[in-house]
Amino acid sequence: MQTETFEPVFLVPEGPARPTEAGKRWIEDRLTVIGRFMDILRDVGKVARIEAAEWDPRLNALHDACIPMAASGISQSIMAKVLDYLDNKTTTAFNPGGGTPVFAMALGTAAPTSTTTGSWGTTESTNYTSYARLTVGTGSLNAATSATPSVVTNSAQLTFAACTGSTATENGFIFTDNTTIGSGTAYFFGSFASGVTIDTSHTPPTIATGNLSISLNTT
Repeated sequence: MQTETFEPVFLVPEGPARPTEAGKRWIEDRLTVIGRFMDILRDVGKVARIEAAEWDPRLNALHDACIPMAASGISQSIMAKVLDYLDNKTTTAFNPGGGTPVFAMALGTAAPTSTTTGSWGTTESTNYTSYARLTVGTGSLNAATSATPSVVTNSAQLTFAACTGSTATENGFIFTDNTTIGSGTAYFFGSFASGVTIDTSHTPPTIATGNLSISLNTT
């Protein structure tokens, strides 16, 4: 009896994944809200160090005042927190809607751009047989670096579903908040160094440990 063998196909991202336009707007909205409350908490901390006994009255006053904050950029520590939240590495107040966040990687037959959305159209839907988006768990990612840019890398090998029929040539990827093909918001996008053909002999699509990077800069 002949034994059929399969060879994993390693996808090599070309540079770090970058925020999409929707991802940028989402981050800016969250940072606006978070920045306002961080400013209040900083003031509360100053007051508490001076007069610990006055903590509750001062906290209430600051809360009622809703002191505004104008930011000239994103700090390195906030960039790291944003990345760690978006890829579910941490569960912080970056998820005001509640529920369990999803960080899913999608493959496409054409390279995406900053305006690509989660409804990637035929670029994703005409993929190879048995293709599915890959949920990237927190255990597969390293914590974001506190640097400029802040970078997340994969700490484990990422393996998609194996091809069981028709073929496809993968040229790019996006990260979304939805595991359903054609749905969700695209937060980050990237391309591969060259098109990678996936078929029943060259499968499953795989990204080796450390080969994926997602970055967020101050500009």
